[in-house]
Amino acid sequence: MDRASVWLSGTETVYHKDEFEKIVNIDEFDLRKDYKYQLVCNTCNSPVTFVRHKDGRKYFRHPKRTSKEITEKDNICAKRSDSISNRTIRTHNKIVEQTTLRDYTDNFKRIFSSLNKWSEDELQVSIESAKHISIISLFNDLKKLEQVTLSKVKDKNPVIIKKGYEINKLSTQEKYKFYYQEFKRVYEEKKEDKFPNMIASLDMLSKENLIINRLARLRYLFDTRSDEIVFSNEEYKKIYPIHHNQQLKNLPILMNMITHERSEDMLYWIVYCALICYFQTKHQEFTKLTNDHKELTLETRKLNIYFQLKYHIGCVLFFSSGKKEHLEKYIDHENLYNWSRKCFVNLLDQSPYHCITFMSEVVSEAISNQRVEKWLQAIKEVRTKEKEYQKTLSGYIYVAVNNDVYRDGKGFDDRTKIGKTKNIPKRQDNFKTYSSDGFLFMNVWHVKNYSKAEDSIHQALSKFNIKKDGGREWFSLSVDDAILKVNKLIEDHKEKYGYFPEDYYKNAGKGFG
Repeated sequence: MDRASVWLSGTETVYHKDEFEKIVNIDEFDLRKDYKYQLVCNTCNSPVTFVRHKDGRKYFRHPKRTSKEITEKDNICAKRSDSISNRTIRTHNKIVEQTTLRDYTDNFKRIFSSLNKWSEDELQVSIESAKHISIISLFNDLKKLEQVTLSKVKDKNPVIIKKGYEINKLSTQEKYKFYYQEFKRVYEEKKEDKFPNMIASLDMLSKENLIINRLARLRYLFDTRSDEIVFSNEEYKKIYPIHHNQQLKNLPILMNMITHERSEDMLYWIVYCALICYFQTKHQEFTKLTNDHKELTLETRKLNIYFQLKYHIGCVLFFSSGKKEHLEKYIDHENLYNWSRKCFVNLLDQSPYHCITFMSEVVSEAISNQRVEKWLQAIKEVRTKEKEYQKTLSGYIYVAVNNDVYRDGKGFDDRTKIGKTKNIPKRQDNFKTYSSDGFLFMNVWHVKNYSKAEDSIHQALSKFNIKKDGGREWFSLSVDDAILKVNKLIEDHKEKYGYFPEDYYKNAGKGFG
């Protein structure tokens, strides 16, 4: 077969045989054991193997079997797979990518919270804390400093910045290769160029470059078997190349989303969460060694500038919210706060690079510490919870009339009731409290969010509302007119807002059972 699919936590990407090795170096990746089940036939979902012959032939193959039926099945799958155009595959993969990005955009805080196993209370506390005026003010100051410093660096170093702009026009893969070669040169020469070097120049010109930088460096360390990169277990080490390439494909997109000028709330929140977590963890580690302020200063200075900034800005953010439990936990919180504020200002004065890149560095580190598979699992968890929540919002919109319109033989009048309910039979019983004859349900629609649906429909039909003694649910409309108008409103709002499912239930009949 020419094509197969790689599955990571249920998200499928289809690869062509000639593209597969570009994405995964087959010499570094072992598809045997449990990992073969990540590579499947995109027709029948059976596990497949990537085959590369000495003569250069390459293809995907089902596992060897003796059954004639399975052999025939293999041939059928190959024919189906080969009949799929490259354009169709690209469209399929693009839809998968856009759907995932939409999930990230709509539910990022919940996804990140799920990724880190935070409770609902912890999530809500972090969201509210990150909105504190002093915290927003600090982040705004850091952004202004970033812009001013970048402008000065550009003015003083036009030649290197011009080269950076040229490289920045390259594709993600090409920039990744550039970073990789630069890291190789730096590590082999065992010295870094003076600031601003080409790596720093590229980092400063685009936020997404920070994540490409990070991934290229990690891959170089992996390839050189450096002690600087540590794996939790040997099994993950075997499949690291495929996860690494999934990160390279997904994380720059995620980085651009978080650092976009309209995503300020998202950016500030993730930086806030990352920094206060780092401060608390690191401070606890330091206080086990010493409670002496001078020795604490010496311990923090053992960190590189980036991690010193994380500690000190994290400290300032932690105490800026003024939470009583934070202040009570640290007896010397005032001295600690003032010391950290002074330290991070001095550090930023010393490092124009970190003035420009610090918040983006924090985001890059935070999102790349987890495998793409974990991100996709977190998205799945959030989707499931959202579906469960939506079930609590779903219900029915109905058009009903008072049953006594039949009693005098005159038929329907021009008074119809348009309302909502979770349970039609129960609602019918309740209506007998108001009318001994009860009500007839003339039409019923099932909707995802019945409160929003009712509000939007009532607002649209407000000019027909019978305000005197009619409440908000009675309208001066015939049954036919009411059904026609409500049906159109539901269709319109379904298209515009997506409140309503496509398979809502139409015309349940008079009396609804």
